[in-house]
Formats: sequence, structure tokens, C-alpha cells
Amino acid sequence: MEVNRYFCVAFGAVFFFMTSKLLRLLQPSQISCARQAWKWKNAANSFLHSIITGVGALCCFYEHPAMAEDLISSHTKGGLGLVSFSVGLKYAIVALLVEVNSIFLHYRQLLVVEGMSRCSSQYRLTALFNVATFLVFRIAVLGWMTRWLVLHSDMVPLAVYTLGSIAMAIIVLMNIILFFRILIVDFFRQHKNKTAQDQSRDEARCEHRSGASMTQSSSSIYAPQAEMHID
Repeated sequence: MEVNRYFCVAFGAVFFFMTSKLLRLLQPSQISCARQAWKWKNAANSFLHSIITGVGALCCFYEHPAMAEDLISSHTKGGLGLVSFSVGLKYAIVALLVEVNSIFLHYRQLLVVEGMSRCSSQYRLTALFNVATFLVFRIAVLGWMTRWLVLHSDMVPLAVYTLGSIAMAIIVLMNIILFFRILIVDFFRQHKNKTAQDQSRDEARCEHRSGASMTQSSSSIYAPQAEMHID
């Protein structure tokens, strides 16, 4: 049975339009301002899209491993429907693997919008999965796509090859910058804040001990005088 690409494109558009409306009913009560509500709805919709396309892309490669060797002409009916659902081209089936990481990226954003503490176990676990899948399904996959494009340049028209190479270079650079921003916000800055808090706690403890010692010394100095006065 041939996949109707236009039906899949239309279904995808209607599906995410409806979910965008339904997500308003699930909006957390602690979100009050319109901007935060929009960010939460957008992140939630993207999170749902990432689950469908990311898991779907993994299933397509499991069903037809030959797609890993030929990213242009090799595809499955399910893969074609998935790409049409996500509005793209055949080469994009590999790019949809990036959506596996987007699951954790968008879920992390949901936690931030909902005001969850970055020190909570749920946020920390999400941050770890986000970094791990970022390396595998973004950096490694984009590197794989770039390598394949270079090795099979004869299969792609020169104009498309040139445009694709420039686009891939820009996308890789953007993802590297995003990766380091995530590391700084979720790990390095948290470690720095924790170190500063520990240092402040130690300083306060030292001041407390110093104050106690001074009080004790003052008591020992003035105690004999008090005794002499009483006598």
C-alpha cells in the first residue's frame, strides 16, 4: 500500500494544531503570565513531536538498516510517512534522529518554565540524559551526515552539495554552541554556585567559632574582676 504523502502532511498539521489547543487544558496552575504560558505550550508540543518523530526514526532504521548506507534513495513506507508527517525530505529521516535528544531538551525546558529547582533529582537526571543524547543523536549524527555527504558527493548535484555543506557546517556550529551553553547552565554554573555556597557556609561557621572564642576569652578576663568586686 502506497503512502499518501499529502495526507500525512495534512494529518501532521491538523494533529499538532489540535494538540496545541488541548495542551491549554493541561497547563500547570503556577504559570500565570501569557509569555510563560506560550513557552510552556510550545515546549510541550515540541516535546510530543520529538517523541513521535524520534522514536519513529529509530524504528525506521531498525526496520530497514540499509538506510544507514544510502541516505538519499533508500527508504521505507513508514519512513516516508514519518517524514511527510514531519514535513521534510528523504534525507531528513536521519535528521529526525536528532529528535531523540529533543525529547529531553524540551522536557528540560518544561521543567524550567514550571519553576522546578535545578538542584532537584528529576531535573538533574533529565540534564544528564539531555547531555548524553545530545552527544549521540546530535553531534554524532550530524557528523555522520556530513561524512556521508562528503563521501557520496557524486550522487548529489553540485548546487545541492554546496548548499548542503554550508547548511551542515552552520547547523553543526550552532549545535556545538548550544551544547556548551547547556553544560555551563546545568553543570558548571551549578558547581560554581554550590562551591560559593559551601565557601559562604564555611566562612559563617568560622565567624561563629571566632565569635564564640572571643566571648569565652572576654568572660575569662572579666570573671576574676567580678569575683574581686563581690569579695
